[in-house]
Amino acid sequence: MAKFVGTGLSSLALSLEELAKLPDEVIGQMLVAEGKVVERYQREEIDRMRLVDSGRLKASIQTDQKYRVTGNGKEYYINVYPRGAHHTYRGRLKTKTYKRSKSGRTYTYGGGTKTATTQDVGFVHEFGAKGRGIRKKGWMMAANLRAESEAVAAAEKVLNDYLDKLGL
Repeated sequence: MAKFVGTGLSSLALSLEELAKLPDEVIGQMLVAEGKVVERYQREEIDRMRLVDSGRLKASIQTDQKYRVTGNGKEYYINVYPRGAHHTYRGRLKTKTYKRSKSGRTYTYGGGTKTATTQDVGFVHEFGAKGRGIRKKGWMMAANLRAESEAVAAAEKVLNDYLDKLGL
């Protein structure tokens, strides 16, 4: 009859319990590592597709880590996209005649200052603007697809560092 003798199994069981309850900091570090890779690829894609005019779109790409509370606890995610003001412009000033004016009196409206965000510019470059004759370029989707394997490897490296710290 075979006999099984093991030493150190209690520490292995404890480590597996710790692994099952992956700390929020590790999840956050994994997501941020993935986000930094995607951010770099998006900037490279802007250069590759020659979408750089002023450089504001490329400089505005940022990664932020967020979470929402669900029934199962916290659900972490990241957003990688351009944010901030891109440029300001004045809207067109319009002149209209009063409806009941017998002498042709007019009034003007519009002409206020408006701000275009880098999100707007990125969206137009991604999906196009048919009414203005701007073709879609798909720069963000292309960058995200190109970054996929390297982003997963970056998150895996963070997880492996955590597992090495636990001794697994």
